Amino acid sequence: MGRKFDSRLLRAVLTIVTVIAASGMATITPPVCGTVFIAAAMVNAPWLSVAGHSMSLGLGLYLVPLAFVAKPALLTPGEYSAQSTLAFAAVAAGLWCMSTAIIGRKAVWLRVILALTALALLFAPGIG
Repeated sequence: MGRKFDSRLLRAVLTIVTVIAASGMATITPPVCGTVFIAAAMVNAPWLSVAGHSMSLGLGLYLVPLAFVAKPALLTPGEYSAQSTLAFAAVAAGLWCMSTAIIGRKAVWLRVILALTALALLFAPGIG
């Protein structure tokens, strides 16, 4: 049996994950999107359209830290292996649905359904 996580330790780990993800998001979101400015200059494209594409491609950076908060079983796989596996599967399926909704070339109604399904898989209590 694995060591039980102290709730203070779990909160600290969640804070660290959120800070790391926020630092990754800072490189692709306006107005401090240094990598976007560099990429736009390399291909001679408007920086705002490049920022839009980078934000849609980097969507997981926005959602994964929130999923860790919504599903803390992701951080304790040794203790709750079945819950952790279900939480991982729900987050993976949610990210796939959201990516397909944002990037995929589907009908609008299907993209809306995929986005709502993704939000349910990622954040609804009791799923995963």
